[in-house]
This record gives sequence, C-alpha cells and structure tokens, in this order.
Amino acid sequence: KELLRTTECFAGMDNALRELLAARMRKVAYPAGARIFAEGAAGEFMFVVASGALRVLKRSETGALVQIDVVGPGQCGGMTSLLLAEPRSATLEASNDVMLWVLRAEDFDQLVTSRPEFARALLAFMSRHIRREARLMTRLAPGGGAGFKVAVFDTKEFTRRTFTARN
Repeated sequence: KELLRTTECFAGMDNALRELLAARMRKVAYPAGARIFAEGAAGEFMFVVASGALRVLKRSETGALVQIDVVGPGQCGGMTSLLLAEPRSATLEASNDVMLWVLRAEDFDQLVTSRPEFARALLAFMSRHIRREARLMTRLAPGGGAGFKVAVFDTKEFTRRTFTARN
C-alpha cells in the first residue's frame, strides 16, 4: 500500500481506490536475467517495481536489442498496451532480482470502466509524462527545439526515416 501511495501513476488516487487496487495486485518475483515480456507480445498486465531494476530493450532496424531505459523501484509500466489493446512496444528484462506488483489486464479493464477516478489518475500521469518528454526533447534539440516536431511517450515504432521526415 505504501508503494502505491508513492508511485507517481497512483499518487493522485484516494486511499480507498489505492486499497481496491492493492487488493487486485499480486507480487511476482523474477531472477536476474529473466525476461518479463517481449516486444510484440500481448499486454497481459501492468506493473509497479517494488525492488530491483528492469532493462527496457527495443529492437533496432538491424535487429539488435538496444537498451533504451531502466525502470526501477516505484516506477510503473505496461499501461499503454492495456489501454490501447496493442502488443508490447519493448522487451523488459530483469537487471537483477526483481519484485513486481502486477495488475492483470482483466482487473485493469474493470477498474478503468467502473472507476472513472482510476482512469483520470492514469490519464493525468500519462499527460505529465508526455510533457516531461516533450520538454526534454526540446532542450536536447539543436537551436533549443525551434521547428522540432516530436513528442515521445513510449517506444512505439519510430524509425530514423520517420524522425527525419517529421523534422
């Protein structure tokens, strides 16, 4: 329950909703090196990292797996696949022994449809994330981002060709 209170994607929820969420989540342990899920797999759950770290890997145009991020304690993921009913956009592997709290897709769907405040909290979290990523991309862009037309939220297909075409 404390983990959910301090996890950004659930922090805006009231205690009663976090209690309901906690009752539907289950703890799952993975050893170092374990694959949590693969890019292209069906989204079966979302998660919060209780301990350990996950490597986020994306397949490059050459077919190599490239690490694009690390997800650590208190961070959540897997929501986009559940919200969009689309395959996973990246591969997740345990960097070390990992403990996750997972919410199955069925429970996620039930909460989104029956508890509007759950859906609003997730939308607020995702909106904040989009803004942070857009600010970061603007700061990193040549010329302070003038004419830079990309905002990044997740790791869906975005190749060098489409990046160049849009910028």
